[in-house]
Amino acid sequence: MNSLQLRLVAGLVVSLLALFALLALLAAPAIRNLAENNMASRLQHDSETLLALLQVSGDGDIKLDRSAVSQVYTRPYSGHYFQIQSDVKQITSRSLWDSRLSVPGQVQASDVLHATGPLDQPLLMAVHDYRKNSIPVQVIVAEDLTALESDIQQFKQRFALIAGMLLIILVVIQVLIIRGGLQPLKRLRQELRQLESGELVRLSEKAPAEIQPMILEINRLIDVLGKRLQRSRNALGDLAHALKRPLTVLTRLSEETEVEKVPGLQNSLQRQLQSMRTTTDHILKRARLAGESPVGPGYDVVSEINSLVDTLQKMYPQRNRKIETDIGAGLRSPLDREDFLELLGNLLDNAFKWATGTIRLVVRGDDSVLRIRVEDDGPGIAEDMLATLRRRGSRADEQVDGHGLGLAIVHDITDLYGGSLELGRSETLGGLAVEVVLNIHEKRISSTLTP
Repeated sequence: MNSLQLRLVAGLVVSLLALFALLALLAAPAIRNLAENNMASRLQHDSETLLALLQVSGDGDIKLDRSAVSQVYTRPYSGHYFQIQSDVKQITSRSLWDSRLSVPGQVQASDVLHATGPLDQPLLMAVHDYRKNSIPVQVIVAEDLTALESDIQQFKQRFALIAGMLLIILVVIQVLIIRGGLQPLKRLRQELRQLESGELVRLSEKAPAEIQPMILEINRLIDVLGKRLQRSRNALGDLAHALKRPLTVLTRLSEETEVEKVPGLQNSLQRQLQSMRTTTDHILKRARLAGESPVGPGYDVVSEINSLVDTLQKMYPQRNRKIETDIGAGLRSPLDREDFLELLGNLLDNAFKWATGTIRLVVRGDDSVLRIRVEDDGPGIAEDMLATLRRRGSRADEQVDGHGLGLAIVHDITDLYGGSLELGRSETLGGLAVEVVLNIHEKRISSTLTP
């Protein structure tokens, strides 16, 4: 059971069930005891009344004035019975008919007990020992408990019905209270989704005291991660700048006359320098990738692509390329901006180098993926070289400027976002077609139009 609300509700239901069960166990015996005490008090009153109507002679003979006896004792098997006895005589109520009340042995002088009467009726029996005119007399008065048992049974049924209704009402009320109490957690979850999608940059710190420390820690972590990423990128930029000058100096030294006199040394030195540049560029580019960790407001894809295309056209002024773009209007991406520009820049840079006249760019996004497809009308790639191009440092033509790291960097970024990279031939333009699919968590891509 992973739901906190379900745990609270389940605990509440179990507690209420235990409470009502305990009440049922205690209430019924308490009511029975109260009713029997009231009945015993009435039986004692009847016993004293019968004693007052009793006449006792000196020899132990007893007589009862039945004209003053209550009518309930005259109807056969009415459920109200008495039995009076002395050492020499016994008087019974007409309601007993031919039956007798059986008194267990070792009864105290004034005792109330349960017994079985005529017709197997359950009886509450009061036994009292008196002395009248110095003659010992025992008066036994009993009353049928059947009506009381029926009333108690009805009480149990009504109690169960009322308790069930109260349980349902209390559970509903408590569920509403729990939902209200958990509302700050629901708002926190919504803010986390907005934070992930880029709609927020920080969580609201107005929250109950129980969860406010967690929110403060999350905000602090966001700040730390942002600063750490920026420091890493700044450090990598400094490192790249620091390595550029020594590599340039070494390259010039490899072109000195003294080095040219030793062709083997010059070739070996130039190969190592080229390997150093290639490895350094790849490591620096890959280290700058942020992946899915940064959060912040999304950016407009169209404006970023337009800016990137303008930059590439200035880099290749001698190559008049026609750029056809198909981008969903209003498309915003929560991907790290540097990652997005690095990926798209490598794809478009490769297309600019190889295309003869036309480049086509298609970008589509939905709630789960971002698709980028770049096609050109260049010579394309042979099938046996498609897999080779995915490897680091591989190049289709050594005469084209660049280190051959473009598609390798694209592959690294694709891996960071759990996506896929497909290379093939463009069916419409005839050149290379590269399609990148990046998996995005729910609501990390938003667009005003349905792709």
